[in-house]
Amino acid sequence: MSMRSRGPLVYWEKQGADRMCALHCLNSVLQGPYFTEAELSSIGLELDQKERQLMAEGGTHSKDYQAFLAEGSGNVAADGYFNVSVLIECLRRKRIHCICQRNVGEHEEAGVDFGYILNHADHWLALRRVHGTWYNLDSMKPAPTVISSFHLEAFLSSLKGQGYTIFIVRPEVGDLPAPGAMQTRNNNQFYLTQKEIDELHRKAAEQETKAAQEAQRLGGNGDAVSISLSPQLSGSLGPFPKCYSQKTRLQENHSSLVPLEAGNPTRLEDRSPVADAAGPEDASEDPELQEAIRLSMECYKKEGADVTHVSLDALEFHAQDQLMLQL
Repeated sequence: MSMRSRGPLVYWEKQGADRMCALHCLNSVLQGPYFTEAELSSIGLELDQKERQLMAEGGTHSKDYQAFLAEGSGNVAADGYFNVSVLIECLRRKRIHCICQRNVGEHEEAGVDFGYILNHADHWLALRRVHGTWYNLDSMKPAPTVISSFHLEAFLSSLKGQGYTIFIVRPEVGDLPAPGAMQTRNNNQFYLTQKEIDELHRKAAEQETKAAQEAQRLGGNGDAVSISLSPQLSGSLGPFPKCYSQKTRLQENHSSLVPLEAGNPTRLEDRSPVADAAGPEDASEDPELQEAIRLSMECYKKEGADVTHVSLDALEFHAQDQLMLQL
């Protein structure tokens, strides 16, 4: 079935048993498979080299420089996690600004298209308006989730209060990319209709109910239910680390996407990505890249907080989050 015959589509990526949330977040906010893991790794290593050059200016035999080298890459982790500096640089090469939003509504302008990327407990997720509707494109969820425009500000304020770091994503000119005719390379990349999105949520709820019933049948104390819900909770709960350090990564396994009965998401054969508007050679005088490098290097001066438990306050917030998304 062709893209047009299926109606309006939303691009979304599902996270598996990995730490590739930054890649999924980036492609979701761009609404297409624009970047690969290899491309993000290459950009991260370029940033590492620039940081080493900056640190070397203070002397290659200094304690600070030796400690910096001992830390390893601050931008690319072995488990697939990428630092904020990598996301900022990827977007810069598409002529898209990525700006930290200290207050809800900051840097937003009437008539300018924008989206959001957010980080909490080392998990990246994207919010994006597609075909006039806002979606939470969290790769840890069963599917994209609609957020009403009326509740968007309150939703962001709640996340801000829980320690989320929010970045606004704005193009230099024009609008952010719309879902397009791009080839999906992996089986976790999807172009979905609203009907397919609703079906994914229905099946996820059905699985949750069955898991709860099975736990009750076995006479458990609820632990089995908590385990079954961990894929949905792990991306949203837990204290926010002091920096984006690979030392605080969560290791979670997540179930694969449930196949649709009413038609599988289309994968197209021809890829036509937006051409890179700016390359690494443009970075030397770019203030956004300099800010990205600064943010990345701060991670060598701070220690991330260990995420070892889920607090009751976080659980209460998750319930409020789900209620707000249903409004």
